[in-house]
Amino acid sequence: MKYLSRIPNTLILLACIVAFGLFVYPGLYKYDKLNQKFPVKINRITGQTQVLYPNGWSNMDGYDSAAIKMEEYKKEITDQIATQNEMIKNDVLLSIREEIDLMKDSISLENDYINFDAIRNRNKINQNAANPAGSDQLFGKGDSFETVEKIMGTPDSIIGGSSFEIWSYGSSNVYFRDGEVSGWSNDGKNLKIK
Repeated sequence: MKYLSRIPNTLILLACIVAFGLFVYPGLYKYDKLNQKFPVKINRITGQTQVLYPNGWSNMDGYDSAAIKMEEYKKEITDQIATQNEMIKNDVLLSIREEIDLMKDSISLENDYINFDAIRNRNKINQNAANPAGSDQLFGKGDSFETVEKIMGTPDSIIGGSSFEIWSYGSSNVYFRDGEVSGWSNDGKNLKIK
């Protein structure tokens, strides 16, 4: 019997706790702060939002939806900035690549280059050296590539650019400017010069 007298009290206490949890504890309103300046209260049931200004509570229709839209707008702006940063980076990299290619082209035209065919053929027997008629001929300033090659044969190496070349025959060199002999250095004493 003691237990039966306790049941109504226990049920009443449990009902009070549930009622307190539903109606009193969370309250009808949820409170927040707008930009850390004004208190905001939001009705938990209807979603109606009110802001406390110095002249009293004012309704803020669609506060939650406005906040959501603002967050979406902020994300769109952030995404656009990231996209623009990527585009700018790609444009800069492309222009740098183009500049490097132009510099490579200009350097390759200005700097020396090696005619690998001439180097490959340097060990071949010079046809003109075997020809006694070719050995009587001499070259001098103003002579062309063809004349020097006919007299001296294929050079050991060719170094140069678009308007200036150096043909090497052993330790001697023949200098060409604009396709004509402009000078030489006959260190090996093997050049047939006038």
